[in-house]
Amino acid sequence: MKRKNTVLPIMFLLIMATVIPVFAQPSAEEIVADAESIDYSIAPEGFRVTIVGSGSPRLDLTRAGQSIYVEYKDTKILVDCGQWSTRNILQFGINIEKIENMFFTHQHADHNSDFWAFAIGAWGTPTGRQKLYMAGPSVQKLYDTTVNFFKEDLEYRTEIVGLHPEGLLSNVTLNDFTKDVETFQVDGVKVTAIPVPHTITTYAFKFEAGGHSVVISGDMKYIDTFAPFSKGADLLIMDGALTGAFSDLPPEAAASIKAGLSQSHIFNEDIARIVSDAQPSTTVITHILADTDYEGSKALYQKAGYAGKVVEAYDGIVFTLK
Repeated sequence: MKRKNTVLPIMFLLIMATVIPVFAQPSAEEIVADAESIDYSIAPEGFRVTIVGSGSPRLDLTRAGQSIYVEYKDTKILVDCGQWSTRNILQFGINIEKIENMFFTHQHADHNSDFWAFAIGAWGTPTGRQKLYMAGPSVQKLYDTTVNFFKEDLEYRTEIVGLHPEGLLSNVTLNDFTKDVETFQVDGVKVTAIPVPHTITTYAFKFEAGGHSVVISGDMKYIDTFAPFSKGADLLIMDGALTGAFSDLPPEAAASIKAGLSQSHIFNEDIARIVSDAQPSTTVITHILADTDYEGSKALYQKAGYAGKVVEAYDGIVFTLK
Protein backbone atom coordinates (compact mmCIF):
# COMPACT_ATOMS: atom_id res chain seq x y z
CA MET A 1 0.00 0.00 0.00
CA LYS A 2 1.28 3.44 -0.91
CA ARG A 3 1.94 5.51 2.21
CA LYS A 4 0.26 8.93 2.32
CA ASN A 5 2.48 11.98 2.76
CA THR A 6 1.36 13.51 6.09
CA VAL A 7 4.23 15.98 6.46
CA LEU A 8 2.81 18.74 4.26
CA PRO A 9 -0.69 18.71 5.83
CA ILE A 10 0.83 18.85 9.33
CA MET A 11 3.12 21.68 8.34
CA PHE A 12 0.17 23.50 6.77
CA LEU A 13 -1.88 23.19 9.98
CA LEU A 14 1.02 24.44 12.09
CA ILE A 15 1.49 27.46 9.84
CA MET A 16 -2.23 28.26 9.85
CA ALA A 17 -2.38 27.97 13.64
CA THR A 18 0.32 30.62 13.81
CA VAL A 19 -0.95 32.95 11.10
CA ILE A 20 -4.70 33.02 11.72
CA PRO A 21 -4.65 34.60 15.22
CA VAL A 22 -2.33 37.36 14.00
CA PHE A 23 -4.00 38.33 10.74
CA ALA A 24 -7.56 37.01 10.71
CA GLN A 25 -8.79 37.65 14.22
CA PRO A 26 -8.88 40.81 16.34
CA SER A 27 -6.51 40.97 19.27
CA ALA A 28 -7.90 39.25 22.35
CA GLU A 29 -6.53 42.15 24.41
CA GLU A 30 -8.47 44.88 22.63
CA ILE A 31 -12.22 45.38 22.59
CA VAL A 32 -13.74 48.10 20.42
CA ALA A 33 -17.21 49.37 21.28
CA ASP A 34 -19.44 52.44 21.26
CA ALA A 35 -19.73 54.64 24.35
CA GLU A 36 -23.50 54.05 24.53
CA SER A 37 -22.82 50.36 25.24
CA ILE A 38 -20.44 51.07 28.15
CA ASP A 39 -21.44 51.26 31.81
CA TYR A 40 -19.00 53.94 32.96
CA SER A 41 -20.01 53.46 36.59
CA ILE A 42 -18.00 50.23 36.48
CA ALA A 43 -14.25 50.82 36.42
CA PRO A 44 -12.30 48.92 33.75
CA GLU A 45 -9.81 46.21 34.68
CA GLY A 46 -7.11 47.94 32.64
CA PHE A 47 -7.09 50.81 30.16
CA ARG A 48 -10.30 52.07 28.60
CA VAL A 49 -9.95 54.93 26.12
CA THR A 50 -12.92 56.89 24.79
CA ILE A 51 -12.65 59.32 21.90
CA VAL A 52 -14.85 62.10 23.26
CA GLY A 53 -14.16 64.50 20.39
CA SER A 54 -12.58 63.58 17.06
CA GLY A 55 -12.97 66.89 15.24
CA SER A 56 -11.08 70.09 14.60
CA PRO A 57 -11.56 73.88 14.70
CA ARG A 58 -14.07 73.40 11.89
CA LEU A 59 -17.49 73.36 13.57
CA ASP A 60 -19.23 70.06 12.88
CA LEU A 61 -22.40 68.72 14.49
CA THR A 62 -21.07 65.17 14.18
CA ARG A 63 -17.64 65.79 15.73
CA ALA A 64 -16.74 67.64 18.93
CA GLY A 65 -13.35 69.29 19.35
CA GLN A 66 -10.38 67.21 20.39
CA SER A 67 -10.88 65.34 23.66
CA ILE A 68 -9.88 61.86 24.85
CA TYR A 69 -10.98 60.19 28.07
CA VAL A 70 -8.36 57.79 29.46
CA GLU A 71 -9.24 55.45 32.32
CA TYR A 72 -7.07 52.93 34.09
CA LYS A 73 -9.03 51.12 36.79
CA ASP A 74 -10.21 53.98 39.06
CA THR A 75 -7.92 56.61 37.52
CA LYS A 76 -9.75 59.04 35.25
CA ILE A 77 -7.91 61.48 32.95
CA LEU A 78 -9.33 63.86 30.37
CA VAL A 79 -6.83 64.84 27.68
CA ASP A 80 -7.90 68.09 25.98
CA CYS A 81 -11.35 69.61 26.16
CA GLY A 82 -12.41 71.05 22.80
CA GLN A 83 -15.79 72.49 21.85
CA TRP A 84 -18.84 70.39 22.84
CA SER A 85 -16.71 67.75 24.56
CA THR A 86 -18.41 68.23 27.94
CA ARG A 87 -21.79 67.64 26.27
CA ASN A 88 -20.48 64.40 24.78
CA ILE A 89 -19.11 63.31 28.14
CA LEU A 90 -22.56 63.70 29.68
CA GLN A 91 -24.32 62.03 26.75
CA PHE A 92 -21.98 59.04 26.96
CA GLY A 93 -22.95 58.54 30.62
CA ILE A 94 -19.57 59.50 32.05
CA ASN A 95 -19.75 61.14 35.48
CA ILE A 96 -17.87 64.36 34.71
CA GLU A 97 -17.81 65.32 38.40
CA LYS A 98 -15.49 62.35 39.07
CA ILE A 99 -12.82 63.44 36.59
CA GLU A 100 -10.06 65.00 38.69
CA ASN A 101 -7.22 64.99 36.13
CA MET A 102 -7.29 67.48 33.23
CA PHE A 103 -4.35 67.27 30.81
CA PHE A 104 -3.64 69.40 27.73
CA THR A 105 -1.49 68.70 24.70
CA HIS A 106 -1.56 72.43 23.88
CA GLN A 107 -3.72 75.51 24.22
CA HIS A 108 -5.57 75.87 20.92
CA ALA A 109 -9.31 76.52 20.93
CA ASP A 110 -10.27 73.15 19.46
CA HIS A 111 -8.43 71.56 22.39
CA ASN A 112 -9.48 73.81 25.29
CA SER A 113 -12.60 75.82 24.45
CA ASP A 114 -14.84 73.70 26.69
CA PHE A 115 -12.48 73.96 29.65
CA TRP A 116 -14.58 76.56 31.44
CA ALA A 117 -17.61 74.27 31.22
CA PHE A 118 -15.51 71.45 32.66
CA ALA A 119 -13.73 73.55 35.29
CA ILE A 120 -16.83 75.30 36.67
CA GLY A 121 -19.69 73.01 35.63
CA ALA A 122 -18.16 69.80 36.96
CA TRP A 123 -17.23 71.54 40.20
CA GLY A 124 -20.19 73.83 40.83
CA THR A 125 -22.70 71.45 42.41
CA PRO A 126 -23.00 70.03 45.93
CA THR A 127 -21.61 66.71 44.61
CA GLY A 128 -19.06 68.30 42.27
CA ARG A 129 -15.35 67.65 41.93
CA GLN A 130 -13.33 68.44 45.08
CA LYS A 131 -9.82 67.95 43.69
CA LEU A 132 -8.19 68.99 40.43
CA TYR A 133 -4.82 68.14 38.89
CA MET A 134 -3.95 69.99 35.69
CA ALA A 135 -0.95 69.10 33.54
CA GLY A 136 0.39 70.40 30.24
CA PRO A 137 1.85 73.53 28.68
CA SER A 138 0.48 76.90 29.86
CA VAL A 139 -1.94 75.36 32.37
CA GLN A 140 -0.94 78.00 34.94
CA LYS A 141 -2.01 80.76 32.56
CA LEU A 142 -5.25 78.96 31.69
CA TYR A 143 -6.09 78.40 35.36
CA ASP A 144 -5.25 81.98 36.39
CA THR A 145 -7.29 83.38 33.50
CA THR A 146 -10.27 81.24 34.51
CA VAL A 147 -10.42 82.13 38.21
CA ASN A 148 -9.63 85.80 37.55
CA PHE A 149 -12.20 86.25 34.78
CA PHE A 150 -14.92 84.49 36.80
CA LYS A 151 -13.85 85.94 40.17
CA GLU A 152 -17.24 87.50 41.03
CA ASP A 153 -19.14 84.46 39.75
CA LEU A 154 -17.04 82.10 41.87
CA GLU A 155 -17.36 84.33 44.94
CA TYR A 156 -21.14 84.24 44.52
CA ARG A 157 -21.15 80.45 44.21
CA THR A 158 -18.97 79.90 47.27
CA GLU A 159 -20.05 82.73 49.58
CA ILE A 160 -23.77 82.99 48.76
CA VAL A 161 -24.75 79.61 47.35
CA GLY A 162 -22.40 77.85 49.76
CA LEU A 163 -20.46 75.59 47.37
CA HIS A 164 -17.15 74.19 48.59
CA PRO A 165 -14.01 75.88 47.20
CA GLU A 166 -12.10 72.60 46.85
CA GLY A 167 -11.56 71.43 43.31
CA LEU A 168 -11.38 74.87 41.74
CA LEU A 169 -10.29 77.57 44.19
CA SER A 170 -8.33 75.24 46.46
CA ASN A 171 -7.02 71.67 46.40
CA VAL A 172 -5.73 72.34 42.88
CA THR A 173 -2.32 71.16 41.63
CA LEU A 174 -0.80 72.61 38.47
CA ASN A 175 1.97 70.88 36.54
CA ASP A 176 3.02 73.45 33.95
CA PHE A 177 5.29 71.71 31.44
CA THR A 178 8.66 73.31 30.70
CA LYS A 179 11.05 70.36 30.23
CA ASP A 180 11.96 68.35 27.13
CA VAL A 181 10.68 65.23 28.88
CA GLU A 182 8.04 65.34 31.59
CA THR A 183 7.58 62.13 33.60
CA PHE A 184 5.24 61.66 36.56
CA GLN A 185 2.78 59.22 38.14
CA VAL A 186 -0.98 59.56 38.46
CA ASP A 187 -2.51 56.91 40.73
CA GLY A 188 -0.42 54.04 39.38
CA VAL A 189 -0.28 55.27 35.79
CA LYS A 190 3.12 56.36 34.48
CA VAL A 191 2.80 59.46 32.31
CA THR A 192 5.53 60.61 29.93
CA ALA A 193 5.20 63.74 27.81
CA ILE A 194 7.55 64.99 25.09
CA PRO A 195 7.37 68.20 23.02
CA VAL A 196 6.29 67.87 19.39
CA PRO A 197 6.45 70.58 16.69
CA HIS A 198 3.27 72.56 16.09
CA THR A 199 2.47 76.30 15.99
CA ILE A 200 2.72 76.72 19.77
CA THR A 201 4.22 74.65 22.59
CA THR A 202 2.68 71.19 22.28
CA TYR A 203 3.29 67.86 24.00
CA ALA A 204 2.49 64.26 23.14
CA PHE A 205 1.49 61.94 25.98
CA LYS A 206 2.24 58.30 26.77
CA PHE A 207 0.32 56.44 29.48
CA GLU A 208 1.71 53.15 30.82
CA ALA A 209 0.27 50.69 33.33
CA GLY A 210 -0.43 46.99 33.64
CA GLY A 211 1.88 46.10 30.77
CA HIS A 212 0.00 48.29 28.27
CA SER A 213 0.62 51.72 26.78
CA VAL A 214 -1.49 54.41 25.13
CA VAL A 215 0.10 57.25 23.13
CA ILE A 216 -1.67 60.47 22.14
CA SER A 217 0.19 62.59 19.60
CA GLY A 218 -1.62 65.89 19.94
CA ASP A 219 -1.24 68.14 16.90
CA MET A 220 2.19 67.75 15.35
CA LYS A 221 4.52 67.88 12.40
CA TYR A 222 6.96 65.04 11.81
CA ILE A 223 9.75 64.59 14.34
CA ASP A 224 12.17 61.65 14.35
CA THR A 225 11.88 61.11 18.12
CA PHE A 226 8.18 60.28 17.94
CA ALA A 227 8.46 56.74 16.53
CA PRO A 228 10.79 55.62 19.36
CA PHE A 229 8.44 57.32 21.84
CA SER A 230 5.50 55.31 20.42
CA LYS A 231 7.38 52.03 19.95
CA GLY A 232 5.15 49.02 20.56
CA ALA A 233 2.20 51.00 21.93
CA ASP A 234 -1.07 49.14 22.20
CA LEU A 235 -2.92 52.23 21.03
CA LEU A 236 -1.52 55.20 19.09
CA ILE A 237 -3.98 58.07 18.67
CA MET A 238 -2.60 60.14 15.82
CA ASP A 239 -3.12 63.63 14.39
CA GLY A 240 -4.88 62.99 11.09
CA ALA A 241 -5.66 66.52 9.93
CA LEU A 242 -3.93 65.93 6.59
CA THR A 243 -5.53 62.55 5.90
CA GLY A 244 -8.61 64.28 4.50
CA ALA A 245 -9.42 64.25 0.81
CA PHE A 246 -11.17 67.67 1.13
CA SER A 247 -13.44 66.67 -1.74
CA ASP A 248 -16.15 69.06 -0.50
CA LEU A 249 -13.96 72.02 -1.51
CA PRO A 250 -13.01 73.31 -4.96
CA PRO A 251 -9.62 71.88 -6.01
CA GLU A 252 -7.80 75.21 -5.60
CA ALA A 253 -9.27 75.73 -2.13
CA ALA A 254 -8.40 72.16 -1.12
CA ALA A 255 -4.82 72.64 -2.27
CA SER A 256 -4.59 75.93 -0.36
CA ILE A 257 -5.96 74.38 2.85
CA LYS A 258 -3.53 71.46 2.64
CA ALA A 259 -0.60 73.80 2.01
CA GLY A 260 -1.53 75.83 5.09
CA LEU A 261 -2.05 72.78 7.29
CA SER A 262 1.30 71.34 6.22
CA GLN A 263 2.95 74.10 8.27
CA SER A 264 1.52 72.67 11.48
CA HIS A 265 0.31 69.08 10.92
CA ILE A 266 1.90 65.81 9.85
CA PHE A 267 1.79 64.50 6.29
CA ASN A 268 0.15 61.12 5.77
CA GLU A 269 3.40 59.76 4.34
CA ASP A 270 5.14 60.67 7.59
CA ILE A 271 2.44 58.94 9.64
CA ALA A 272 3.24 55.87 7.54
CA ARG A 273 6.93 56.20 8.47
CA ILE A 274 6.10 56.49 12.16
CA VAL A 275 3.70 53.55 12.38
CA SER A 276 5.98 51.30 10.30
CA ASP A 277 8.84 52.05 12.70
CA ALA A 278 6.83 52.06 15.94
CA GLN A 279 4.44 49.20 15.04
CA PRO A 280 1.63 50.08 17.48
CA SER A 281 -1.03 47.38 17.69
CA THR A 282 -3.71 49.87 16.64
CA THR A 283 -3.42 53.31 15.07
CA VAL A 284 -6.40 55.64 15.51
CA ILE A 285 -6.65 58.58 13.12
CA THR A 286 -8.32 61.58 14.76
CA HIS A 287 -8.49 65.39 14.40
CA ILE A 288 -10.70 64.90 11.35
CA LEU A 289 -11.05 68.06 9.26
CA ALA A 290 -12.81 66.67 6.22
CA ASP A 291 -13.77 63.42 4.55
CA THR A 292 -10.85 61.10 5.15
CA ASP A 293 -9.32 58.80 2.57
CA TYR A 294 -9.37 55.93 5.05
CA GLU A 295 -8.69 53.14 2.58
CA GLY A 296 -5.91 55.14 0.94
CA SER A 297 -4.29 55.83 4.31
CA LYS A 298 -4.56 52.20 5.36
CA ALA A 299 -2.98 51.03 2.10
CA LEU A 300 -0.22 53.62 2.46
CA TYR A 301 0.67 52.48 5.97
CA GLN A 302 0.62 48.81 4.99
CA LYS A 303 2.84 49.49 1.98
CA ALA A 304 5.33 51.15 4.34
CA GLY A 305 5.42 47.94 6.39
CA TYR A 306 2.86 48.57 9.12
CA ALA A 307 1.27 45.33 10.36
CA GLY A 308 -1.25 46.70 12.84
CA LYS A 309 -4.85 47.90 12.58
CA VAL A 310 -5.95 51.32 11.36
CA VAL A 311 -9.14 52.91 12.71
CA GLU A 312 -10.75 56.22 11.83
CA ALA A 313 -11.94 57.90 15.02
CA TYR A 314 -15.47 59.06 15.65
CA ASP A 315 -17.05 60.59 18.73
CA GLY A 316 -17.85 57.77 21.11
CA ILE A 317 -15.59 54.98 19.89
CA VAL A 318 -14.12 53.10 22.85
CA PHE A 319 -10.99 50.94 23.09
CA THR A 320 -10.57 48.62 26.07
CA LEU A 321 -7.20 46.97 26.74
CA LYS A 322 -7.06 44.01 29.08
